[in-house]
Amino acid sequence: MILRPKNTLILLVFISMSHTTMSQVRQVFSSGQDATPVFKSNADSSAYYTNQLAMQQHKPLSPKRTRMDSLWSVQQSILKNGILGWRYVYRPDNTFLPFSELNSGTNLDEVKKLSISDYTGRKLPEELFACSNLEELELINTRIQKIPKRLNRLLKLHSLEIYNNHSTRRLKLSGNTHLTFLKVRSSHPGKAPANYKKFKSLDSLDLSRNFLTTFPVVDKNRHLRQLVLSENNLTLEHLKVKPNETLQTLYIRKNKVQVLPSEIGKLKGLKKLSLNSNELVNIEEGIAALDKLEELSLYQNKLTAIPKACYQLKSLKVIDLYYNQIERIEEGITNLKGLEILYLAHNRIHSLPDNLGDLPQLRELFLHHNRISFFPSSFGKLTTLKVLRINDNNFAAFPDPILSLTNLENLDISHNRLQNIPDDFPAYAKLQLLVMTENPWEDTDTILAMARKMRSHGILVHINSLANELEVTNPSVSPD
Repeated sequence: MILRPKNTLILLVFISMSHTTMSQVRQVFSSGQDATPVFKSNADSSAYYTNQLAMQQHKPLSPKRTRMDSLWSVQQSILKNGILGWRYVYRPDNTFLPFSELNSGTNLDEVKKLSISDYTGRKLPEELFACSNLEELELINTRIQKIPKRLNRLLKLHSLEIYNNHSTRRLKLSGNTHLTFLKVRSSHPGKAPANYKKFKSLDSLDLSRNFLTTFPVVDKNRHLRQLVLSENNLTLEHLKVKPNETLQTLYIRKNKVQVLPSEIGKLKGLKKLSLNSNELVNIEEGIAALDKLEELSLYQNKLTAIPKACYQLKSLKVIDLYYNQIERIEEGITNLKGLEILYLAHNRIHSLPDNLGDLPQLRELFLHHNRISFFPSSFGKLTTLKVLRINDNNFAAFPDPILSLTNLENLDISHNRLQNIPDDFPAYAKLQLLVMTENPWEDTDTILAMARKMRSHGILVHINSLANELEVTNPSVSPD
């Protein structure tokens, strides 16, 4: 089952201080989103807001001024080391029927999606159980202490989402054989259910944003295919799992994992594993046991090399290593004969192995924002490549092996130091997009003529770093 994003999410400001306004305590993360931290201690909270006030009152011209970058550094240190997570508030999904409208002439047999929000009772309301065809249920800002066994009588109910349930103790789950999807979000640590074994038919379990510090016990959930543990406080330092061949997808994004332990290799059924936005510096040998793994995502970590154990993942089709600190690629990369997509952008790569061309299935290669200045001759053997991005590197001479890649559809060579381009460059029969901006071309007339010719064949060409170039989006129209 595909996880559905909550498109009505806003973030709750819950800490107030006499000298700080609501707008001042929020931290902006992306457009339309802001968050307030849950601090580990009162001392961390006080330090955060005291420092924030100092930033707001900062006077650059004061003779006793404190440097703004020092204040910012303190603020970031507190956010990294002094918080448990972030507190959120959720609004009902507008595609669900609000519980408040349930008794206003509604035919209960027709209700398939129901939202119960801001409900103060400790037990689920009786009216709920009369909705015999209910398929999806969400609970938002409730005080329910137990999901009762009686819920199992709703034979068509397959999805339950619980957001900020404010019970006085940890939520309990009674036996259920129909629910296949469960999502839990907690605004306080220690409120998510302790175990899920009584939900015997679970296919997908999403426990993101629950302040978790330990990996949940799910070995009794024999049908579980997808487990999402993003935005928690997991380190996996003492990970203990039982052998599992049914779990296929595991997301542990935005946690505090530094080392992925060998224990992960017991999850033999995994096909997708994502550890994006952690603090990974090492992956232990046990991962090599994941012989079914097809997608591995290690985006935004602290890896200085591709872990050697990853070269043993023979079923791997996609590996994402964006935003790490990798300097060179080892020859072991060619063990991954089934690799189709390789993401290596935004690293420090300056060296590629001589045998890189021995990846017969590679379709997309992203090498942009590195320090590469040449390709080995074997690169020309990557004839299955359709997408190649080598922009923002150090190429001073055009990498001739590219000319052999006749199946290219998307090529970006922008932001290098290229001055010339081979005469037979426009011979790509399948090329659809070419980006060449920000290169110090020596003969601009030749470049412009080549661009016109390629555009006449329907190729979209971008070379707008040339002052006299008219960018044309319709390839049937040539510039004057």
